[in-house]
This record gives sequence, C-alpha cells and structure tokens, in this order.
Amino acid sequence: MNRESGLMLNDETAHIRQSIADILQTAVGTRIQRREYGSILPMLLDRPISHALALQIAAASIVALQRWEPRIDITAFAVQFAEESKYRLTADISATTKNGNQSLNFNQLGLMQ
Repeated sequence: MNRESGLMLNDETAHIRQSIADILQTAVGTRIQRREYGSILPMLLDRPISHALALQIAAASIVALQRWEPRIDITAFAVQFAEESKYRLTADISATTKNGNQSLNFNQLGLMQ
C-alpha cells in the first residue's frame, strides 16, 4: 500500500523503494513493539557535512537495509549532498533482488529535507 495515497502498490520495485525510505527515515527505538526497527541515520543528520559523515551515512544505511529489507542485496550506495533540491541529502542505491537477481537502481532517494 502506498503510504501517501493509500492505494495498492502493484509493482514490487515501488514497494521496495518505499520500504527503503521507511527503514532509513525511521530512527531506531521509535517504532512501538519493534524498537530495533529502522536505522541510526536520523541521529547522523545534524552533523557537519564532510566526507566522514558520508561514509557514516552509507555504512549506517547499508547495515539497516541488510537487516530490515530481506528482498534485496545492496551492490552500491553513494551519498550526495545538494543544496538546490527538495532533499539536501540523497542516495543512489544499486541492488539486486534475492529471488530473481533483478537489478534495481534507486537514484536520488531522498534521505533528508
């Protein structure tokens, strides 16, 4: 189900994209009865922008996705900082599905507004 419109998502790729955003934008400890769910990404977002922060964001994101999104294997993860877009922090994620080895690319996935 689309979390914004309430309509059914018929495309598994769209559901995976939505799931990735939900996992990365949910802070660990905030989901009732599932305290471990989410990522530490929200705790990293107020830090000064640097290459070290980009590495921390990538590592935290990959760990969370490996744990909470069982349908994919991450093959590449790149963080971009942009001041001229809706999101100041985006990620390009490449992955393959575990059930059929379908290649997936999620470009400019918004991580922080």
